[in-house]
Amino acid sequence: MSHRQPLPDYFEKKNIRSEPYFLRKNYQEQREIIQKPYTRPMAAQHLAAMRIQRFIRSFLAYLEENPEKRRNPSKNMKGYHEDSSEIQNLTPLQKLRAKFLTSAYNILHKSEEGCFQNFCAAKIQATFKMAITRRLFKYYQFAMYHIAAIQIQWAWRGHVSRTRKNYKKTKEEIACEKIQRCWRTFTNVKIFNYYKDLISFKNKGDPIQLLKSINPSEAMLLDPASKCHLRFRLGGEKFPPLIYYKIFTHAPLCDIGAFAPRDYMKIKAKKKKQIVDIRFDKHHDDSNNQGWYEREENNGWRPISDKILSPFDNVEIRTAKARKKFHRDLMKRKELSAATKRQRKLKWLKKLYKDAKNAELITENDNLKHEPNIESLYSNPFEEERFLEYDNDNFDKEVNALIEWCEDLDYDKYVANWGELATSGKSDLKPEEMTEFDDTYPV
Repeated sequence: MSHRQPLPDYFEKKNIRSEPYFLRKNYQEQREIIQKPYTRPMAAQHLAAMRIQRFIRSFLAYLEENPEKRRNPSKNMKGYHEDSSEIQNLTPLQKLRAKFLTSAYNILHKSEEGCFQNFCAAKIQATFKMAITRRLFKYYQFAMYHIAAIQIQWAWRGHVSRTRKNYKKTKEEIACEKIQRCWRTFTNVKIFNYYKDLISFKNKGDPIQLLKSINPSEAMLLDPASKCHLRFRLGGEKFPPLIYYKIFTHAPLCDIGAFAPRDYMKIKAKKKKQIVDIRFDKHHDDSNNQGWYEREENNGWRPISDKILSPFDNVEIRTAKARKKFHRDLMKRKELSAATKRQRKLKWLKKLYKDAKNAELITENDNLKHEPNIESLYSNPFEEERFLEYDNDNFDKEVNALIEWCEDLDYDKYVANWGELATSGKSDLKPEEMTEFDDTYPV
C-alpha cells in the first residue's frame, strides 16, 4: 500500500478566501480599478502600490544580475560638463544667439535679424505655453488638496451663514437701518416724481420737433401725410426708470394681411392640370394657415439715451418681437378686439378690488381683529354714523371725495386718460392748432 508523499511548501494550495476580493480579479479588471480610482479608492491604492513594488523589485533584480548595465555618470556627463562650462561664461544674449544658430529658424536665404526675431517670438510663446501646462500639471498632481480646499470652503460658508442667522442686532443698528430706509424711500419718490412730471403732458408738442431731439435720423420720416404721433412711458429693469418712446399712426393702413394673406407662390407651384372633380361630400378645410403672411411691426418701445454706443435694452428687444393676432376678416378682428378689451377690464377690476381689500385688512393686530374689517368691507359707506357728526362743510368734502373715488372706477375713462397721457400732438395738424409746452419744468 503506497502512501502519498507530502507536497513541498511551494506546492501547497493558497487559501483563496483569505485574499481580498480585488486581488482575485484578472489583470484587465485590476487595471480598470486603477484607472478609475473613484469606484474603489482603497482597492485602487493597494493595487497601484503592489504594481509599483513589483516593477521596482524586478528592476533591482535585473541590475544585480547585470551590473555592467548600470550607467557610469562620470563617463556619460564628461562632454556635457565641458560644454556647460563654456556656456556658463556667455551672456544671456549670447546664449540665446547660440541656441538660434543650432535651431531650425536659422535659414541662410533669409535675413538673420528677421529669423532671430521669429526665433525670439517662438521662444516667448513656448515659455508661456510651458508655464500654463506646468501649472496644470502641478494642479493635477495635488488634486487631493483641491478637494480639501472645497470642503473647508463649504464648512466656512456654513459657519458664516449660521452666525448671521443667530446674530442679534443692537438698537443702534436697527435705528440706523430705519433711517437709511426712510432716506432711500424719500429720494426714490423724489426721483420718480421728477420723471413722472416730465411726461405728464397730454396731446402737446410737435412730434417732428420732438423726434428731432431724440432720433434725428427718423425725424424726416414724420410728415403731415404720415399722420403719426409719439407716446412716452416710464420703464426699465432697474431704478431709476428710463423714458421710452414709440411712434404710432392714427391713419388707416393698407395691410396685405387684410386682403391677401395666402402664399400664392406656393399655390401656383402645386397647381396641376385642370380636371373636373366635383365632390359634394368633401369639406374644404380653411383652418390650415401654414405659410400665410404674418404681420411683423418691429416697432417696440425704445429708450431715450444720451450715449453714443448704448447697450441692447431688453425692453426694446422684447417689445419689438411681440406679435399681435391679426385676422383677415374685419368682423373677426372686431370680435377679437372686444374680447381683449373685456379681458383687460376684468383684470383691472380684479386688481383694483384686491388692492382695496388688502388696504382694509392690513393691520398689525391679531387675526381675530380682522373679522369686523371684513364685515365693514361689504357694507354701504353712506350708512356709517360718522357722516351724521360732520358739519355741512366737512360733509360736502367727504361726499365729494367718495363720488370722485367712484368716478375713478370707470374703466373706459381710465383707458381714455391713459391713451392721452404723455402723448404728443398729431403730425397732420397745423402749427397754430398744436398745443405747445409750458415754460415751467419740474424741479
